[in-house]
Amino acid sequence: MSDRALKNLIMIVMVILVLNQFVGWVAGSWGAVPGVFAALVVVVVSFLFGRKARGDAGNTAWFLVPVLLFAVIPTGVRLWGFFANEESLWAKLWDSLPFVLGFLVPIGTLLLVYWSLGRGRRQPAAPPHARG
Repeated sequence: MSDRALKNLIMIVMVILVLNQFVGWVAGSWGAVPGVFAALVVVVVSFLFGRKARGDAGNTAWFLVPVLLFAVIPTGVRLWGFFANEESLWAKLWDSLPFVLGFLVPIGTLLLVYWSLGRGRRQPAAPPHARG
């Protein structure tokens, strides 16, 4: 698979993760109808920034703007709740674990891979006989 195809797949997965997290947060806070509007906003903003990225002579940083924007908002809300909550530190960490492992770690990993693919300096795998 080409680097370009891998980058496209990674971006699609990141948008799906962000869409799930952002829409889930909006729907959980304000209901289903605002959740649907939030989904539309995420999709439209992602599409518009994707078009801008393709139009700016290959400036792929525009692809990352909606991902970062819609990832920062739920993360900020979670952090606000984390510090405002008066439970014990262990209880707060335990409650935050699904968000961290189910959203922050995958998004961070995918951003790292996306960035690595964009640099175009990947090393080919060594042939099996050369691994020793």
